[in-house]
Amino acid sequence: MCAHNGQQKCKKTFVLRYYEEFVLVLFCVGIFLYGIGLSNFSLSLRAQSFFHIGGLLYIIFAFRHFGREDLWLLRVPLITFGIVIVLGLLSYFDDVMPRSFAKVFASVNTHIINYLVLFVIMFLYMRYAKRRNALILLWFFGLLCAINVGATLVEFWQHNFRSHNVPFFFKAVFTYNIWLLAPMALCISGVAVCRHKVLKAMCVLGALLTLVAMFANGERSFLVASFVMVFVPFFVWHYRYKGKILPFVFAAICIVMIGMYHYTKTLPERHNFAHMLDNFWAVWQTPPIQMGKYDKLCFNGRFECAEQSTQNGKAEFSWEHSSLARLAMSKSTFEAFLDAPFAPRLVGVFQIGEYLWQYYERHPEKQQNRVYMSVSTKLNGYNHSHNFILELLFCYGIFGFGAIVWFWTFGFSMASKAIRFARDSLEKFFGLYFYVFMAGMIVCGLFESFYGNILEVFFILTGCLFGFLSFFVKPPRAL
Repeated sequence: MCAHNGQQKCKKTFVLRYYEEFVLVLFCVGIFLYGIGLSNFSLSLRAQSFFHIGGLLYIIFAFRHFGREDLWLLRVPLITFGIVIVLGLLSYFDDVMPRSFAKVFASVNTHIINYLVLFVIMFLYMRYAKRRNALILLWFFGLLCAINVGATLVEFWQHNFRSHNVPFFFKAVFTYNIWLLAPMALCISGVAVCRHKVLKAMCVLGALLTLVAMFANGERSFLVASFVMVFVPFFVWHYRYKGKILPFVFAAICIVMIGMYHYTKTLPERHNFAHMLDNFWAVWQTPPIQMGKYDKLCFNGRFECAEQSTQNGKAEFSWEHSSLARLAMSKSTFEAFLDAPFAPRLVGVFQIGEYLWQYYERHPEKQQNRVYMSVSTKLNGYNHSHNFILELLFCYGIFGFGAIVWFWTFGFSMASKAIRFARDSLEKFFGLYFYVFMAGMIVCGLFESFYGNILEVFFILTGCLFGFLSFFVKPPRAL
């Protein structure tokens, strides 16, 4: 007990001793809310608010630890985010879809600055928090991933093994990607790093269960991403006889792909990848406004499709609607991008459909690049293009996209150094995990867009990984 005249000093000592743990609790509450699909559980308080509050408290109490070295380590994230922020503000001058500066700034704040704040908070916490607390936060995230995999499997069983199910309070299968890709990356990395046979076997089992959960979810992009993720360790991890094993890995990839190609010929149209590969070039060469001739839904009353698609009847072959629509929207977006590849147009990808509608209305000579469906609604097919990588290129132009690539190149560089130079197997594990997880997210982003609740968790996790891996980047001695 403190003496009466020393109570104030005692309270101060208590706060200084345990503020990290209090911040850790706030972060865990926020991650838990994200993990059960309640990122927007209240109008006044959101899951990210726990990170804002915790981050502010942490900076107030730990600021004396920060130094020029942190600014040097954050130089690439700050410069690249700064470039994207400036380009986002410059989109105000785009005249296709006029917006007030206040709305543009609000979009920049929501879609860029917000992610930067979350990233920096977690970066600083992982650098200066006690190692125990930092690992508790990461393992808590891993626990939520395991819970989500188990909950998805339970949903699968309760719905008589029908797919397209999500547990808890999530609203759609495509808003669930990080909670399946993250545990898949965890298990794949564990198989490569763990030397203990029991742990390695548990990682293999976890990967198989996560794969079943992906089938239960039904989103095809997760399956394609997991296929790519499996092979990442063979190329970036250091192991004996790597030079001799890699040729066999290449051969195995070819054999698996050929086998999958022939096997999918027996599957329904949605999963018949052989049919898609055989006819991809013919479809891609078709102007987007005419692609409806491959879509059965244009001829059975399900969709109002452009006259250019239906005037000559059905094509010789059909193509499943969901993937065909993605091809049409991707080509439509890419063609518009080529018209002004350096110009920033939008902030946030979920107005691209409306933007392109107005763009093609103003340019009748480019009508062939309009998407074939949703003629009666003022959207270019859907409200976004279902290709996050292409959408970033379209929204921020070549310079903005180049800044984003620079940001992730810096992250991969830190991960490579951790894999090569770390003495602790746990540090090597997180270096490999960064590679595997990012590969999955990039592949997934080629087929789907990432909603805000995904990107918030994404930058929270990547902020943690950047902070954890930053110890392997040596700043100049002058610092």
